[in-house]
Amino acid sequence: MEGLFCSKLFRDFWNATYSSAMSPTQILEKLSAEILPLAKALGIARIDLETKPATGSPQDQAPTSPISLFDKGTATGEPVSTECAKSDRGITNILMYPAKGNEFSAEALKDIEFLSSIIGVLLEHSRLTDLIYQATITDAATGVHNPHYLVQMGNMLEEKGLLSKYTAFFINLKNFKYVNKSLGPEPSNRVLTIYAQSAKAFLKEGEVFVRLGGDNFFALIFSERTNDFLNKFVIFPINERKQGSELIVQVMARMGVFRATEGDTFNELMNKSAIALDLGRNVLNKDITLFKPEMMDKVMYQKKVSTSFPRALNDGEFIIYFQPKINLYDHNLHSAEALVRWVHDDRIIPPAEFIDILEKEESICKLDLFVFENVCKCLRRWIDAGMRTVRISSNFSKRNLRNQNIVNEILSIMKKYDIDSKYIEIELTEISDYDDYAEFESFVKKLRHNGISVAIDDFGTGYSTMNILKNLDVDVIKIDKSLIDNLESPKKEDEIVIRNIVNMINELSIETIAEGVETPAQVKFLKRIHCPLVQGFLFDQPLTTSDFEKRLKAPHYYESI
Repeated sequence: MEGLFCSKLFRDFWNATYSSAMSPTQILEKLSAEILPLAKALGIARIDLETKPATGSPQDQAPTSPISLFDKGTATGEPVSTECAKSDRGITNILMYPAKGNEFSAEALKDIEFLSSIIGVLLEHSRLTDLIYQATITDAATGVHNPHYLVQMGNMLEEKGLLSKYTAFFINLKNFKYVNKSLGPEPSNRVLTIYAQSAKAFLKEGEVFVRLGGDNFFALIFSERTNDFLNKFVIFPINERKQGSELIVQVMARMGVFRATEGDTFNELMNKSAIALDLGRNVLNKDITLFKPEMMDKVMYQKKVSTSFPRALNDGEFIIYFQPKINLYDHNLHSAEALVRWVHDDRIIPPAEFIDILEKEESICKLDLFVFENVCKCLRRWIDAGMRTVRISSNFSKRNLRNQNIVNEILSIMKKYDIDSKYIEIELTEISDYDDYAEFESFVKKLRHNGISVAIDDFGTGYSTMNILKNLDVDVIKIDKSLIDNLESPKKEDEIVIRNIVNMINELSIETIAEGVETPAQVKFLKRIHCPLVQGFLFDQPLTTSDFEKRLKAPHYYESI
C-alpha cells in the first residue's frame, strides 16, 4: 500500500503550495487553505507556527505570538513540536495538536515530523524568495523603493484604471552637491536617507515614493494630499553633525507636478512631471512647477533645436559677434568677448533660445570649438592685414571638461592658425557650476601652462567665489551683471560688497571686468572703486565682425563716454 506522502493527497498539497511567486503572507494563506485534507488524514486539529529570531541578532527576543495555520476547534492535549532552522539562524517552531480523543501513533508522528519539515521548507523558500525580490525593488543606499518597483506599480495602477486618483511628483534636491561638499560623503548620504525615509513614512497604502538615482526621486501621491506633500518636502530641515557641532541642513527640492486625469498613462505621468521639473529649473526658475499643456510646445521646440543644430552648424547659420571690453581710465578698446548668434530664415535667434538646450545634450561643446576656431581665423586675418589686434575671449561650457583632450584641441586650433597665446582668453562660468573641482583646476592649470589667459564669468553668483580667488590661478574675474544692476539705485550694503570684491581682486593682481554696464552712474561708481575694465551696452552691443574691425581701427572711439 502506498505511503501517505507518496499519495495523490500529498502531491496535490505540494503542487498547490510550492511556488516561486508567493510572498510570506501569501504562502501562509495558501497553506491554511490547502492543509485541511492532510490534517484530517493525520488526525490533526490545529497547527500553530512560532518564530524565534537568531540569538544575538538585533531582533533577539522571545518567540513571536503563535500564528494559527489551521484550527478545527477540537484540539486537545500537548502538541507535537518540530523545530525548523532558518537561513538567518532563527527557528520556526511548528506545533501540531491532536484532535480530541485522538492520540498520534508512532507512524503518524513520523508523518507529522515530515509534514512539519515540508511546511518549514515552504516557509523558508518563500522568505528567501521575498528577500531576493525586495532587493530587486529597493534602493540599497536609502532603503526606499527603486525604479524597478515604480514601473511595476505604475503599470499595475494603469491596468486597474486607478492612475486618475494620483498626482505625480518628479523631484530633484536643489543644489545637493553643495551639501555633499560641505558635509562630506557620509553625512550627506545620511541626509539623503533621512529625507527619503521621511517621505516613505508619509505614504499611505497605495502611494509610491522611489529614488530614481543620485538626488532624484519620484512620487505618486493621492491628489487630495498634494498640498500636504508639498508643504512637508519642498523644504525639509534635518539635524546633522559636523566636527562635533550640530547644525540644521535645509534640504530644498524642486518638483515637477502633474495631476493625472482619466485616461492618462503611467508614461504620461512620468514624462509630464519631468517636463514640468525641467522647465521649472532651466527656464522658469521655480521650485514647484505644475505641468501645463502649453509646456509641450517648449518640449517640441527643444527637440527642433536639437535636431536642427548639426545642419545649422554645417550650413554656416552660426555667426560670430564681438562685444568690446573698455578701459575706463584711457577710454580705449582693451579686449573683446566672442559671442554667437544663430541666423535662421533671416531671423537672429538669441542665445537664450538655444544655448541651454545645447548645454543639456553636450552639443554645446561642438559650438564652443566652432566659435573658438572662427576667433582664431579672424585673429589670423587681422594680424596678416597689419591691423591692431586685441585679446579675444571665447566661452567654454563645463561640459567640455568631460573631454580629456580638450586642451590639446584648443592648442591644435591655435597652432593651425599660428595664433600667439597672448591673443587668446578662455572664459569659464563660475566654479560653483562645476561638479568636479579637481578636474576644473587641472583644466585651468593646463591652459595657464600654455600661456593662455583664463577668465571666470558670472563671479559673485555662486557658493565658492572666495575659493576661486584663493585657489585658482586665473587672469581675469568678470563681476556678474546682477551685482552691477544694483548700482543704479545702490544701497550702502551693495556698494560695500562690490567695493570689497573689487579690492580683493585688485590686490591679487587679477584683472577685474564689470559686465552688463548700461548707465553713466554705474561707470562713475566703478571708476571710484578702481574697477578698470567694463563691458556692456553703454559702450557697444555685440558687433558683427565688420563693425568690430572698425573699432580695432579706431581704438579711442569711447573717448566721449
